[in-house]
Amino acid sequence: MGPLAGAIFNLRLTKACIDRFKSDKGDQSIPSTILYSKNDTPDRSQAILKGLNEDDWSAHEAVKQHLTMGIETLKKSGVTHVIAPCNTAHVALREVIPNSGIQLIDMIRATTNHLTQYQRKRVGILGTPGLVKSNIYHHELSSNQIQALSPNPEEQAAVMAVIRQEKQGRVDHDTIRKWRDWLVGWQQENDLDAIVLGCTELPLILTHIDDSRPEWVDPQQLVINEAVDLMASWQSADR
Repeated sequence: MGPLAGAIFNLRLTKACIDRFKSDKGDQSIPSTILYSKNDTPDRSQAILKGLNEDDWSAHEAVKQHLTMGIETLKKSGVTHVIAPCNTAHVALREVIPNSGIQLIDMIRATTNHLTQYQRKRVGILGTPGLVKSNIYHHELSSNQIQALSPNPEEQAAVMAVIRQEKQGRVDHDTIRKWRDWLVGWQQENDLDAIVLGCTELPLILTHIDDSRPEWVDPQQLVINEAVDLMASWQSADR
């Protein structure tokens, strides 16, 4: 969801596991993982928007069915925990996980835990229109006394245009610089402690110019950190 996001996530997770677990035993010291790239899952953002704007949740139900099928496939391989490298998918995932018999390493919760730990109080949320309108981050942050701010419609359209460009491999150096400058300006104008880059493509854009800042939060990296910590606890328990 989609294929590039999944592939990049798997690469980042593998590198994190190598950094944490590599020993003189070689690759055998690295925990086993499975990447299931279920690319036929319907557009999560459009499904949410259709439900919210038209009270038609049929597309959202279709997303849930695809996620359930994916979870069942992974369970047959012995998987006990799953990660979805897609912020927007968590809206549907949180509805299917309770009855799935499997545990979700939750990207939204990992991000909230990070923001709470570092005492962020006013946070901007960027992502797909469906993610932003679902208020999934807003509800989670609010329960931890953190105020969440969304972009206005014009800003949201600009964010989505950048996401599409990155997905299509059409991001050039000028676009990257403009995106970085826009982030700086949006943070300053709205007096934000942090910005959640709540779509996989958004932090990827910044890697092209190696410009990362601690207040620009990458949920994918945070959920990777949480997964590696969990795997480390399993290895410790087996000793």
